[in-house]
Amino acid sequence: QGTERFTNAGLRRLAETCPLRELMLQMVDVDHEGFASLVERGRPLERISLSGGFHVTDAALDVLQRLPSLRECYLSHLDLITDRGVRSVLRSKTLQECVVYSCDGIYSQ
Repeated sequence: QGTERFTNAGLRRLAETCPLRELMLQMVDVDHEGFASLVERGRPLERISLSGGFHVTDAALDVLQRLPSLRECYLSHLDLITDRGVRSVLRSKTLQECVVYSCDGIYSQ
């Protein structure tokens, strides 16, 4: 019997019921559609930490940059994100800090 992972449906339910300010997700099955529920519900999310998401791609980071209150973004062990996605989240007008760690698709120069 396997362990169930947190999914888009779980994040949608959380977005519907909780006025989230901080969100830490590790090893989840959430993609851009799940994160879009946070934007659609207008959640005042200020800090997000994502680590080891199996479906987190640049499209998810495109969505995160639209969060109206996002100040801090921590990304680690997300092998499907690239420099383009990080540049997208950095365009957030409210973002003050973005830390990227051990993401295989990111190249530092």
